[in-house]
Amino acid sequence: MKLHSVTSVCFSALVLSSSLLGQGANEAIFVGSTIAGSADPYWVYEPNTGALLSSGASVTSNNCTGSRFLKGGTEIALASSLGNQITKSNATNPALTFTVLTPLSGASYGIDEDHLNQRIWTLSDQAGSFELRVIDNNASSPTFGSILGSTTGAAVGLVESWALAPDKKVAVVPGLSFNGVMAIVDTDPASPTYLQVDYSNPVGGIPGSYFAFDIAISSDSRWAVAAVGGTGGTLLPRFDLLNRVWVDTNPASAGIQHVFLSQPNVGKIEFVPGTDSVICGGFGLGVNGWVGRADLSTSAPANWTFTEFVPGQGLLEKASGIAVSPSGRYCSATAQNPARVHIFEVATGNLVRTINISLSTAVNMYESVWRGSLDAGTAFCFGDGSTGVSCPCSNPSGGSQRGCDNSFATGGGRLLATGIAQVGADTLRFTTLQQAPNGTTILLQGTSQLANAAPFGMGLRCVGGSLKRLYVKSPGGTGGIAAPTGTDLSVSDRSAVLGDTIVAGQHRYYMAYYRDPVVVGGCSALSTFNATNAMDVVW
Repeated sequence: MKLHSVTSVCFSALVLSSSLLGQGANEAIFVGSTIAGSADPYWVYEPNTGALLSSGASVTSNNCTGSRFLKGGTEIALASSLGNQITKSNATNPALTFTVLTPLSGASYGIDEDHLNQRIWTLSDQAGSFELRVIDNNASSPTFGSILGSTTGAAVGLVESWALAPDKKVAVVPGLSFNGVMAIVDTDPASPTYLQVDYSNPVGGIPGSYFAFDIAISSDSRWAVAAVGGTGGTLLPRFDLLNRVWVDTNPASAGIQHVFLSQPNVGKIEFVPGTDSVICGGFGLGVNGWVGRADLSTSAPANWTFTEFVPGQGLLEKASGIAVSPSGRYCSATAQNPARVHIFEVATGNLVRTINISLSTAVNMYESVWRGSLDAGTAFCFGDGSTGVSCPCSNPSGGSQRGCDNSFATGGGRLLATGIAQVGADTLRFTTLQQAPNGTTILLQGTSQLANAAPFGMGLRCVGGSLKRLYVKSPGGTGGIAAPTGTDLSVSDRSAVLGDTIVAGQHRYYMAYYRDPVVVGGCSALSTFNATNAMDVVW
């Protein structure tokens, strides 16, 4: 259990020109710790070779309980449960220099970013009340670094873990002494219920001696899975955020609504991007630890399986920190006695690399974040007039790097590209945000970029040439889609099947268009669709 006085290590990554296991550039691992005193050391390792690239010590990295890369990986931020602060450093070179962004009146647990609105979220303790705080991360704002707002009533007893959904619209806060009740917080600043809280109904079959150590939310912002642990095993209760109900893994057994793993004392959990699978790890009993992949079927909840990685090999002493690479192909797990980071292949569980940490004192490592090649393309074709063409329905975008605004007034749909664009072995993945909550969405690929944006329904189209409809998805009420997911072909394979074989070095251009049912601005009644921005990807 990671309480205020526990020794900790924080993992994240730093933007460097290295290559991990063929995944591409921008790979490195940042390691911070609490060993003794208040000037805590940190290290930067090259994950392909394990070479030490940088190291230092600072009071501003004291007792890290969370770490995140911000603004496309150009910054790194840490949360501290002893320093009571959020600190940041430039992350464009190995020489990290952390400075205090926001002092807090109590311990800070975890950190995440709403990149569209340039805000940072953390959970902090103020006079025994654990609430989410939202911080201005816009350097040009007069309130930069200030707390812009706070929840009231998010606390469900002692709280040390929480998760912000990928679409940034809700956060989930489970109580440490887990009884199945969680605070679900509206984190959308455009919502009339912003910062307000509603609670889930209790889940059945949770023993009173079990604790919620972590919470994870799926890539489509639909499912939340809690990591609930005790000496008797691990429980993974699943919650449907759209319908606000617990998912019963076995409807034939009354009250049993969670996956049960015999492995004890789970520490961390994280979704594999674009899947129903989670990676979870635990600190076990004594010096033992474990890590594995739970494949959770959301369509048939009773059909779940668990695969433990390297069982019985004694490699994961007191392991409690796990992280999944942005591509979803690899995950890392921490260990101590001696201090190490193990890297596994997610699909097989095979151990592919071990990084030894030079450290004479045993530490408890419970926080890790993986940084990879997140931004796989260059965004263009925005609804803010920058293309020289106005949105066709007097509906300019209400935020940066988005398409034209839609009838739901989200500010416009946004398309993001992550992963590695490598022909034949790509991990490229597209995600949309802030589009209409429901309706068919199509991811379109083109071979050229239009010189001038063309009106397209209630949006703009800047993608031309040979056009291919790669994937057809539905947001299912979430306002966004991800593709490819599940059994979908990769982008390069799907393109080849459709007759466009991509060659290394070529550009391809992508956009998503979606059903937008209410026509605005006096447009034609046939204009019941809209478009996101576009992405230029070099293969």
